[in-house]
Amino acid sequence: LNQLYILYYLTKGTRIRSIMKAITAVLSALYALDDFEINHIASHYGVVENLIDKSLVSHIHFSLDPASSFGDFDQTFLDPAQATSEDFVKAVEDYVIRHQCLNHDLLDAINDGVYGDQTLGIVANFLSSYRGFTQNFCNFMEGCVSKMEMKDHIDLLLENIDEENGIYENEDIQMMIDLGLDAEALKGVSHKHLFGQCIRRLRKAASLSSVEKPKDFSTIAGSMVSAFYSACVDPRTSSPESSIAAMYFGSELLVSNLYRQLIGYLRSDRRLSRQDLAFFILHIDMDVDHARLMRLVVLDHCGTRTKRENIMNAVKEVLDARVSFYDKFAETFGLIAPSRETIGAWGIPKKASSVYA
Repeated sequence: LNQLYILYYLTKGTRIRSIMKAITAVLSALYALDDFEINHIASHYGVVENLIDKSLVSHIHFSLDPASSFGDFDQTFLDPAQATSEDFVKAVEDYVIRHQCLNHDLLDAINDGVYGDQTLGIVANFLSSYRGFTQNFCNFMEGCVSKMEMKDHIDLLLENIDEENGIYENEDIQMMIDLGLDAEALKGVSHKHLFGQCIRRLRKAASLSSVEKPKDFSTIAGSMVSAFYSACVDPRTSSPESSIAAMYFGSELLVSNLYRQLIGYLRSDRRLSRQDLAFFILHIDMDVDHARLMRLVVLDHCGTRTKRENIMNAVKEVLDARVSFYDKFAETFGLIAPSRETIGAWGIPKKASSVYA
């Protein structure tokens, strides 16, 4: 049981955690029994009497309270009496950086070019799948805006929506030029359409079919769409703090890191121009500023324990959904993602040809 307890906290696998939840339910039931009932059950199944130590069961028991499922997050930060809003936000940021959504074997393999020349095709298919989420991004942001009460918060988030729609300030245009991009070609182009352009260019460069069949891509990002809808839009489950938490911790804070991993190897691919990667380059540099400003809104929404728990519930849901997306993508395209320890020793995955299906 002690080994299972350690495994629960060390593993990042959602399937293992599901198994552990089932074991937890059994252990909780056992803990509710008295000593006579436990010994009766043990003897009935031929188990040595007193094999089940109730004191050990009490240590491995996990509360079904959602606040107990935040993994390695130090829950003292949930208490405003013990941690300031700044301390709480920093703790959640650290939780995001440690989370598997930014430390997934698939992302490491793509970033390190483990798949060789097929990396371009894999990233193109990744984006085609990820599009199921990005095409709903403005809807989630608008849901967040609708829950804000302070004008400053609303204005700040609306600026983000303007940029998503291709409306830029002069300093943004200058930043594009400084980044070596054709600013004129980007003005007035929504990020949704820019994302589509990026996909088409990558698929063409990788000699993939330009036809994106819904059955191939539409459902892969379903977990992410559901998680963000729940946190930002659904009136039954969303709140001001859950929506801003999803948009900041679950998107703006981590997306520049995610995109760096996706194009790390592609930057040296001669089949691509810098303009082909404009969507990534813009988000890697611009989203840093978005995150900095959005963080100020988060700080104004974590003054109570209830709000902090709502934030953590939303953060955990959207981060875990991202991991589910990576797993579903790898499974759909038959990819073998080596562990971090074996990266560098792997060649093209056994089913790599499936990325061209």
